[in-house]
Amino acid sequence: MNTRSSETTERDLVLELVRLRRFGKACSHVVCPRCGGGPCHRWGAFAGRQRYRCTSCNRTFSDLTGTFLARCRRISRWPLNLAAMERCLSVRLTAREAGISPSTAFRWRHRILDARRESARTPWQGELLADCTPVRIRRIGSREARVWVLGAIGRQRARLKGDARLLAIAARDARPGAAMLEPWISMLVHRGCRIRDGRGRFGSVALAGRRLGLVVGRKCRRDMTPLTRLLRGIRPFLRPFRGVSLRWLQNYLEWKLLLGSHVSHLPPRHAGGRRRVPVAAGLRFLGLVL
Repeated sequence: MNTRSSETTERDLVLELVRLRRFGKACSHVVCPRCGGGPCHRWGAFAGRQRYRCTSCNRTFSDLTGTFLARCRRISRWPLNLAAMERCLSVRLTAREAGISPSTAFRWRHRILDARRESARTPWQGELLADCTPVRIRRIGSREARVWVLGAIGRQRARLKGDARLLAIAARDARPGAAMLEPWISMLVHRGCRIRDGRGRFGSVALAGRRLGLVVGRKCRRDMTPLTRLLRGIRPFLRPFRGVSLRWLQNYLEWKLLLGSHVSHLPPRHAGGRRRVPVAAGLRFLGLVL
């Protein structure tokens, strides 16, 4: 199989997966990404993509409209790029594996993470486990700075059901106080939520919860174990990248949450060999991102 037919096959696989995850198996759940209305019907095709037309706003859209793949020309390179992201490769190694330039690999990476970060998440209503941990970042023209990361996991009926959250807080010198954490905590929980601090009832998170009128529970080491694992995994995850800017730190935290704790992070010196990453791994990671 030559290169052109291989790229066409990979492009068709990406489009089929996106169409399946967005509109269902028989394209029976097509909703207009522009107005949110419908019904929508097929309206021709172009470049292998199906075009649709909304009867409410009379505008057309394709399978990729409203996703991070919109307006992207080299769709056949995305599976290899996503497979490299699953292995936590650097920008240069990702560009080498996917056959693209390093600037394109960097732009595609943050295109995915920006879409992931901007996705709406509802505040938690049950019990929230929260704590802070310091993270060292590199700043151009100065020494390393310390930034605090607020980690939170939802808990309900002795089960961890809520989405984990990691928020970067620019408190470089001292531990963030209750006044600094109050707006962040208010975004994570509802008024009737119960909160537990990893440092006890007199921690910064617990004090911020009291200022918001939340119920503060006792510290329990057994319940805090998943949160402790999540916070301890931040530094090993960021270490192979040799310094992350404060501007992109929140995106890298979303990347850590997306991968989870079950993914084995390969060191950069062993990850950039001649063996090409499989396309199936990139398609699996694409289904996770969508």
